[in-house]
Amino acid sequence: MRRKWHSHRSRTLVSACLALTLLCFVRFNVLGQERVFSFHGKVLDGETGLPLPGVTFRVLHTGRGTVSGGDGAFLLTLPAGNYTIVVSSVGYLADTLSVMLRSSLEQTIKLKPSPVVLQEVLVEAEDPGVGIIRRAIANKRRWMDLLQCYEFDAYTKQILRRDTSIASITESYTRGYWRRNDGLREVIHQRRQTENIPAAQNFTIVGQILNFNEDNIRLGGYTFVGPTSPDAPENYEFKLERIYEWRGVRVYEISLKPKSILKPLFDGTISIADSTYAVMRVNVKPNEAFRFPFIQGLTVNYQQRFSLFDQIFWMPVDISIQAGAELNVPGITLPPFRLEHRSVLYEYRINPAMSDSIFDLHRITVDSAANKMDTTFWQANQVLPLTTVEEIAYRTLDSTQTLEKQFRPRGILASVSTVFQSPIRFLDWRFNRVEGLFAGGRLKRDSVLTPWTQVAVGAGYGFSDKVWKWDFNLTHQILRSPFLSAGIQAYRKLDHRPDENFFSPFIISLGSLIRKNDYRDYYQASGWNGFIDFQPWRFFSLQLGYRSENQKSVANNTDFSLFSRNLRYRWNPTIHDGDLSSLELSIALRRPRRGRFVTVGGLRPEDPLLRVRVEHSAPGLGSNFDFTRYAFVISFRQPTFLSGLLFAPQLNLRVAGGTATGVLPPQRLFDLESRYTGTGPFGVLRTLRVKEFSGDRYLSASVEHNFRSLPFHWLGVRYLEREQIELIISGGLGRTWLTSQTANELPFVVRTTDGWHKEVGFALSRIFGLLRVDFTWRLGKDSGESFFSSLSLADIF
Repeated sequence: MRRKWHSHRSRTLVSACLALTLLCFVRFNVLGQERVFSFHGKVLDGETGLPLPGVTFRVLHTGRGTVSGGDGAFLLTLPAGNYTIVVSSVGYLADTLSVMLRSSLEQTIKLKPSPVVLQEVLVEAEDPGVGIIRRAIANKRRWMDLLQCYEFDAYTKQILRRDTSIASITESYTRGYWRRNDGLREVIHQRRQTENIPAAQNFTIVGQILNFNEDNIRLGGYTFVGPTSPDAPENYEFKLERIYEWRGVRVYEISLKPKSILKPLFDGTISIADSTYAVMRVNVKPNEAFRFPFIQGLTVNYQQRFSLFDQIFWMPVDISIQAGAELNVPGITLPPFRLEHRSVLYEYRINPAMSDSIFDLHRITVDSAANKMDTTFWQANQVLPLTTVEEIAYRTLDSTQTLEKQFRPRGILASVSTVFQSPIRFLDWRFNRVEGLFAGGRLKRDSVLTPWTQVAVGAGYGFSDKVWKWDFNLTHQILRSPFLSAGIQAYRKLDHRPDENFFSPFIISLGSLIRKNDYRDYYQASGWNGFIDFQPWRFFSLQLGYRSENQKSVANNTDFSLFSRNLRYRWNPTIHDGDLSSLELSIALRRPRRGRFVTVGGLRPEDPLLRVRVEHSAPGLGSNFDFTRYAFVISFRQPTFLSGLLFAPQLNLRVAGGTATGVLPPQRLFDLESRYTGTGPFGVLRTLRVKEFSGDRYLSASVEHNFRSLPFHWLGVRYLEREQIELIISGGLGRTWLTSQTANELPFVVRTTDGWHKEVGFALSRIFGLLRVDFTWRLGKDSGESFFSSLSLADIF
C-alpha cells in the first residue's frame, strides 16, 4: 500500500514538475517576444475636415516614423510602451501626441493650418516672391556644398491602374546611397507584388530624387529650368501667396507660372524656408512642352515634401508622382492607364563615411533576401497602410490577370503584329525580277552545343530562276566584356551590288509587284566567309573577315507584277564572272549613350557617327580580281536650340562616299542612293531615279533641319501644333566619277553626274504620328521632272 502511494506521489511530482517547466518555458518565450501594437487612424484638415496626405509622423528618441497615405490614413507599428509622436506637415501647426500603447489604438488627428504671418506691405515694382527667389539663388550654394553624401531607408509603392481599376501593385523596401558626382544607388532588400507580377519583374524603387534646388532638373528626358536657377526670374512668374510658421521656421509659399510654353518649365507652388532659403515643399506639374509621341491626355503631378536634418539640410521624406495618359497610335488602341508612385524616405544619415565599393554597384541591386518575402518584416515595418481597395486588389489579382492581358492592344496593327508572332515568322519570302517568287524558311537557335553558340539556317526556291538557295551561319561568343565573337557562313544566294540598306527586301518586293520597279542589281554568289567581331567599348566596334565565293551573272526571269503590266522591268546588268576572294575590314564609331533615346531615324537604328569599310581583293588571295574598295558614312545629329526638350529642334547631316584603287568589277560599283517607288528616307537623294548615277568614286550629302512644331506655334496654327506636326527644311547633293581604266573594263555604259547633282525641299512629318511627306525640287541642268514628292516613316525620336 505504501509502495502504491509512493508511486502515485512520484507521478504527481513528475507531472507538477513538467507543468511548471512548461509554464516557465511559455512565460520566458512570451517575455522574449516583444508584443507589437499598431497606432493607426486618419489625419484631417482641422478646418475643412478633408484627409491630409503626406503628413509626417516622427517617434521621438527613435528612428521610427511614417507618412499618411493619399486618403489621410496612417499606421505605426510599435512595441508596447509610452511614446511621444510629433505630427507635422508644411502649412500646418505641428501636433505632439503622448501615446500609451498597451493595445492597438485608433485615433483621428486634426491639424490646424498655420496662421499667416503678417508683415509690412511695401509697394514694389516686382512681387515679393521674386525677391525671395533671388535670395534663394544667392544663398543655396552655402548649404548645398556641405552635402557630400547621404544614406536613407525607403518604402516605395507603385500602383498601375487600367481605367479606374487597379491593374497591379508593387512595393519595396530599399536602402539608398547618394554621393556627389556618383549619383544614387539603391539596394532592394524586401519586395512584394500582386500575383499577376512576377517577383523578378518588380524593380520598384525610389529612383530619381529630383532636387528642386538645382539649376537644371531632369525629368522624363527633358531638362527643366529649376525654380532657383539663376535664369528662373526670366522664365517664371513668381507670386508670394502666404507666409507662415512651421516648427519654428518661417515658410514662404510661392506660386510659379511658366512664361513660355516652348521651354520645359513647371507650374505650381513651392515653399522656401527662411532659415536657409532651401526649397522644402513642391507641388508642380510640367507645362505643355512636356509631351511624347502617340501620348494623349498626358497628366503628371509631382509632389515632394522635406524635413529638416542636422539643423541645415532639408531632405525629401515623401515623393508622390501621379501620371495618366492614353496611347494613340493609328491602328492600335489601348485602355487609358494611370501610374501612382509613392516613396517615403526615412532613417537619414547625412555625410557618413561611405565605401567606394558601394558605387561600383548597379543603379539597382536586388539583395538575395528580397526574393523571399519576410512576413514578419512586413508586419513590423508598415510605412504606408494599404487602403481597402488595395487590399482587395491583393486578394483578387491572380497570376492569370497579367498586364499583357489587361493592356492587350487592339486594332488593325495589333492584329498584324499577332500574325507576325505566329509560325509565319519562320517563313522567308520575297519577289524580284530575277527570282520571281522566292519561298523558303529560316530558323535561328541560341545555345547550340554551348550556351554561347548561335546557329541560323535558311533555304528556299526561286520559282522563276528555278534555283535552290541556302545558307548556314554559325556564331560563337568568345568573350562577353570586352565583346568578342567569331563566325562562319556558307551559302548559295542571290546577292546584289552593295548599298546602304535603305530599303528592305519586303519594300523591294512591294515595289516590284506594284510598279515593276526593282531597286537592286543582282548576281549569284556561292561560297563562304568567316569573321571576327570585336567591341572593346560600347561606342567602338571592329569586324575583320575573309570572303571566298564564286560570282556569276543572272538575268531577268520574270515580267510579272500585280499592276502596271504595261511597264517593263529595268534590265539586270551583267557582271564579271569569276572567283572573288577578299579581306574585309569594318570599323564603327557610335555616339556614347547619355540617358536619352538612342533609336532615331524613323524605326531604323541610329547610324554610327562614323563607319568605314575596306575590301581588298588580289590574286594572292585566290581571287580573279585586283582592287581595293573604300567606303565611309558620317552621321551627325545636333540640337540647335531649346536643347532642354526631349525632342528639340535639330540639325541632321549625313555624308557618304567611296573610292577605289585598281579596277572595280561592275558588282562592286558605287551608286547614288535614290528615292524608290515614292518613298524617300533621310539619306537618299529624293529627286533621283533608281541607279541613275554610278561610278568607281562617289560623294553624297544630305542635310535637314527639323524645326519640330515651332513654326506652327509662331504662325498661330494651333491645330498643327497640337498634333505635333513638324516642319523640316532639307537639301542634298551628290556626285559620281568613273576612271577610264574601270570604264574600259565594264560590259555596259555607266552614267555619271557630270558635275554636282543638287536638290532642296521641305517636309511635313509626324502625320498621324507615323508618316512624313517630302516635297523636293531638282536643281541644275538636268532634263525631265524637277519636282518630286515622297513618303516615308517619320523620325519617332
